[in-house]
Amino acid sequence: MKYRRAPFKDVKRQVIPLARKSFQEVDSRVKNAFDINVNEDLYEAMEAGGNYAMFVAEDDDGVIHGYLGVVISESPHIIGYMQAVQDSMYVEESFRQAMLVKGLISAAEDYANEIKCSSITIGFKANRPHTKFANSMGYDSGDVMHTKILEGVE
Repeated sequence: MKYRRAPFKDVKRQVIPLARKSFQEVDSRVKNAFDINVNEDLYEAMEAGGNYAMFVAEDDDGVIHGYLGVVISESPHIIGYMQAVQDSMYVEESFRQAMLVKGLISAAEDYANEIKCSSITIGFKANRPHTKFANSMGYDSGDVMHTKILEGVE
């Protein structure tokens, strides 16, 4: 398996179907409130501006079996503190035991270090937090995020 940073425009035809599979695993409240609708133009504009990076796990035939996207920004409350925050991540179920997630995270960490980010933040589904795995890679589980679906949003 090969892990690499890939321009979104070059891999979107394989990544978007994986994103749709990922959406099937989200909380039913999210699925009932929204439908996945990937904004390809926004991803490409963010990437062109240096605010997004896509990482893929692909086999020798060029088939992508997992991806990790991160949003890159300077913290508005700490001058000079660049951060990479996971936008989305998915690995095909049949490849989850193969540690593709570790390869994807490591590729994202390498890039975050290269562009001088001070931190990288990853997350997993609440019903499968993978805390031991994240801790084994040096991630602190001190912060917990909670999501509320707001009424009236369409």
